[in-house]
Amino acid sequence: MESDTSNKYKEFKYLLKRFVKQGNINIQDKNNRKTTLGIEGFENNHFQRSNGYDHVTIDGVQYHIHLFNTGSYGPISGNGSSMLPYFCHGLANEYWANIRATFQNFEMKSLRIVEWSKNSGDKESGISYLIDTLDLFSDSEPNDNLKKLYKEFSLLEGEEKRVIINEKANELADKLEKSKNIILRGAPGTGKTYLARQIAASLIGVDEDKLNESGQYGFVQFHPSYDYTDFVEGLRPVTGDEQEQVSFKLVDGIFKEFCKRATKSDTVGVVDNFDAAWENLIHAINESADGYMMNRSSVPATLNSHNSIKFKSPVATKENVYKLYRGEDTNLKYETYQNIVLNHLTEKFDLKPFKKGETVSSEKKKHVFIIDEINRGEISKIFGELFFSIDPGYRGEEKYGIHTQYSNLHINSKEKFYIPDNVYIIGTMNDIDRSVDSFDFAMRRRFRFIEIRAEETTIMWQGQLDDTQVEEATNRLIALNKQIADTDDLNSNYHIGPSYFLKLPELDYNYDVLWTDYLQPLLEEYLRGNYEEQEKLDDMKNAYDLIDQTNEENADEGRR
Repeated sequence: MESDTSNKYKEFKYLLKRFVKQGNINIQDKNNRKTTLGIEGFENNHFQRSNGYDHVTIDGVQYHIHLFNTGSYGPISGNGSSMLPYFCHGLANEYWANIRATFQNFEMKSLRIVEWSKNSGDKESGISYLIDTLDLFSDSEPNDNLKKLYKEFSLLEGEEKRVIINEKANELADKLEKSKNIILRGAPGTGKTYLARQIAASLIGVDEDKLNESGQYGFVQFHPSYDYTDFVEGLRPVTGDEQEQVSFKLVDGIFKEFCKRATKSDTVGVVDNFDAAWENLIHAINESADGYMMNRSSVPATLNSHNSIKFKSPVATKENVYKLYRGEDTNLKYETYQNIVLNHLTEKFDLKPFKKGETVSSEKKKHVFIIDEINRGEISKIFGELFFSIDPGYRGEEKYGIHTQYSNLHINSKEKFYIPDNVYIIGTMNDIDRSVDSFDFAMRRRFRFIEIRAEETTIMWQGQLDDTQVEEATNRLIALNKQIADTDDLNSNYHIGPSYFLKLPELDYNYDVLWTDYLQPLLEEYLRGNYEEQEKLDDMKNAYDLIDQTNEENADEGRR
């Protein structure tokens, strides 16, 4: 039967389908093993078999399909990865682009791209796809994941030019742009914070190392003592020059300050130094022992309990003086003392003439705010009334603004705070963190939760681990995580993330030291109070050491 392979994506999907299907049969059922896919479905792809493997051509590129060699059909233990099976195409300078398979319980679970040469062996690209996400066994059109895999596989160009694209960050940046708020959730060490920065860089349109200086990026890490006054706004103690008198000043928190910056991102030429001038005047009045005098006033100025300026009975509030400064109506019958204060600010405290500025772009720059370890803080306490404004449906709408807890102390007490529509929020969280329950349902529904799996983030090893060590590290990671998931009372949330293996270079690739100093203490904490704790830990150590796989390989060698 001739398969419908009318274009390169369909042809590539059919090749992957046949490769995965036969690879699974070969490792599961020795009686039905085959070393060839056969010509069926490849009649229009110049199929031929020579040198012990199949040749299939798609869009002018010849692929070599290797299902068997020297007695091997894949990892003997049924877990991890080995050289076989794979398929490849040739690159320049005797390099090859290979797709290798990773198995779990005698079944292909993912496909990853590597670059291979005779001298240096495999060079991991960090690009990997779970087979389930490729939709190989349906009759539907090739999906976006399969098309990305095809493009990334064809991008490798040998030693002179290697372009490895991390599509994961771009894919998640698209989800962030649509959803406004996302949370990356997963096991510890899966590189969620690193990935969050990559997503921010992709959405903003800058290199990751330029994020901090872009002016469009913010970062905070929550912890149990973090609260509303740190995040939104709160009173902060200030002292006089001689440290004799303490007063309190309303200060914007890190997120509110970030939102204000995002609101003005498309405006230039704004001149407004009123806050600074006012604070200097308040400080001068506080420091005056004999009463503070201003020109055109016959009575000294003092401060009332709201930090407004009082001239016996007349009072000049910050809100009304600021309205005069901006040329707005105060709705006051007389503005005598407000003008006295405004003139004094100009003469003594360098208050600049107000300029509104002008809009220079029809589209505001995108701003990304990362909240690391978001579930370690008491979410409702930190966000307060912002849980309403954070809803994506209410972004950028001043009519959906809220009065903050300290709005009575603002220049304009009627001013509302809202989150602009060009602000995007990324949270990270470990599913096993004991404070996860603090994330209440009202906040949960305002975020899109995206799981980050350990096997999907080994891209962090690229350029960090020796290429010769990546296969062993991969096999150990997969074997250990499988054993963890199979342990009573544990699951994939307790997996070990790839970042733990970044310690290997400084440990001279001593896997025993990595276990005793980094992995074992963590796993002991996972198992604390568990029935047969030591036995389960020993099983994990055996999996990490690939004991079962080594024993089976030795037995197989003896049989040969």
